[in-house]
Amino acid sequence: ALALLCSLMGLAAAAEEAVVIVADPYWDDVDFYAYEIPALKGKKVVKVMTRLGKSLTFNHPKVPVELYKTFIYDSEDPNASAAATDFCPLLKNLDIPVVAVVPTSDPTVDLADKLAACTGVRGNPAYGPLAQARRDKWAMME
Repeated sequence: ALALLCSLMGLAAAAEEAVVIVADPYWDDVDFYAYEIPALKGKKVVKVMTRLGKSLTFNHPKVPVELYKTFIYDSEDPNASAAATDFCPLLKNLDIPVVAVVPTSDPTVDLADKLAACTGVRGNPAYGPLAQARRDKWAMME
C-alpha cells in the first residue's frame, strides 16, 4: 500500500506542467487566456512580457490567475531575439516542463515562436523563410 501511495504521489508531481503565455502590456489578457482556454486548465502559468509598460486588459475574469513565474523583458522597446536569449535559459531551467507557448496578440508571435523553439515544444517556425513570411506579407506573396 505504501509503494502504491508513493507511486501515485510521484505521478501527481510528474503531472505538473507549465504553459508560457506571452503578452504585450498593451494587450495583457493572460488572466483571460488562462481561465478561458480549456487546454490550459490545471497548468502552471508562466507570464512572459515582451517589454516594460503598464498592462492594459480588455477581458476581466472574476479571479486573476495565480502566476507560477513572471518574466518581463527589461526595455520599453520589444526585441524578440534579445528577449528569447534572456528568457530561454530561465524557461529551460524551470523545475517543471514547459508544454506549450501561447502568444496573445500579433506583437507577441515572434517571441512566442522563438520560445517554443528553444523549449522544444510544438510551434510555428521561429527562423527561416516561413517565419519571415508569417510576419511580412510582402515576403509571403513572393
